[in-house]
Amino acid sequence: MCRGIPMQVISTDEYSALCSGMGEQRLVSTLLLQEVRQGAWLLVAGQTAHAVLDEHEAQEITALLLQLDQLEQPWP
Repeated sequence: MCRGIPMQVISTDEYSALCSGMGEQRLVSTLLLQEVRQGAWLLVAGQTAHAVLDEHEAQEITALLLQLDQLEQPWP
């Protein structure tokens, strides 16, 4: 299963954006979105941006994903 993660746009061109988030960088397709600007937050699944987020939404989703990652850790 591929889950969407919030990523911030570092740079962009007509069809893609270099994004950073959750400790990684990805070059993602922005074909599903109307306009993407540097500094924008995107919800990215795989190599595709699916939605533009505001900063608060991005922070909330990131916090929830980090909590899920902790729950998925095996018990000692």
